[in-house]
Amino acid sequence: MSDFRIKLKRQIEILNLVLNSSKRYLYTDLEDIFDCERITIKRDLQELRKFGIGIYFSKKKGIFIDNKITPQLLSDFINQYISLSSIYSDSQKATKSLVRSLTNKSLDIIIQIQKCINEKKTLRIIYRKSKTEIKERTVEPAVLFVGDNEWRLVAREDFHLKQFFLYKITKIEILNKRAKPIDKKEIDNILNSSLFSWLDTKHYEVVLEFLPDYGSRALPFIVDDQQFIDNSKSRIVKIKVNSLEEAARYVLSRCGDVIVHEPQELKNLILEYSKIIFNSYNK
Repeated sequence: MSDFRIKLKRQIEILNLVLNSSKRYLYTDLEDIFDCERITIKRDLQELRKFGIGIYFSKKKGIFIDNKITPQLLSDFINQYISLSSIYSDSQKATKSLVRSLTNKSLDIIIQIQKCINEKKTLRIIYRKSKTEIKERTVEPAVLFVGDNEWRLVAREDFHLKQFFLYKITKIEILNKRAKPIDKKEIDNILNSSLFSWLDTKHYEVVLEFLPDYGSRALPFIVDDQQFIDNSKSRIVKIKVNSLEEAARYVLSRCGDVIVHEPQELKNLILEYSKIIFNSYNK
């Protein structure tokens, strides 16, 4: 990593520490954390102020921020940090969505998870699966990525790779415990066969037809190893997915703009789900 990229990454991490921690940070603390001289930290604060962040030092408060950081500026810093890290990302919409949900905490979530991945450590999270189900979970993070305009984390929990929405993480703690390495090919294989709402190791081949008005918007969310059969009216794609239930929900959510050609099992699932939806509105 170049000196400029190291400097920018450090400045964003300094901003996050001061923004999201109740601890009073002194120059000596940051010198120890980032293994650099005080003059370097002072320059970092000076450069952060050029971005419009009122970050200063006083003997009483330590390093502090005296102004509110706008959602747009938070999004800019997150996107910059993402570009400096090895993160699977293809959308800035996900960052804006995360900032709306978590405000200042969004920067902390991204940085802490990525640091945990880089340092190969285990992570403890408080995860809000639903309004009524909030649970503490210990996971081994593998990779951050964007799917369907939401930031997600692939992590191992209880020997299984699972997917977590970042906006549902309410608290995070890096544990002093090494995470077992996860093979990159295994991660890529799972991501490349997921429509981004479920992860599993099984694979099913499906053939979907995207109608003209919808195809150009839908296809970016499909996996990389696509095989296309183009015609003048629509676009047909053969892909592998790792959950037929997920594929059925994906097709139904597209409101008739995606047609299933194969397999029959997927068609049957869609009919079954459609009947459930129809009956729920027909009571």
